[in-house]
Amino acid sequence: MSGGPIARAKGAQNYQSAMERQRCETCGQSVECYGSTLQCRLGSFLVTKYSVCDRWELRPRPGFKTPPI
Repeated sequence: MSGGPIARAKGAQNYQSAMERQRCETCGQSVECYGSTLQCRLGSFLVTKYSVCDRWELRPRPGFKTPPI
C-alpha cells in the first residue's frame, strides 16, 4: 500500500468511509420517502441513509427487475 502514514493506518485496520460501508441508502429493501429519508420495506419504518441492520441486501443496479415483497 502506498501513501502517507494516515493511508497506511487506515489500510492496516481495513477502514471504510461511510460511503463505502453497508447502509440503508444502498440496501435493496429501502425506498426513498420524504426527500432524503428512506423507508425500510421489511419493517415499514423510516430510516436515515447511514443506518444499517443485519438484513442488509445489495440494491440491484437500475434496470434490473426485482420481484415485489
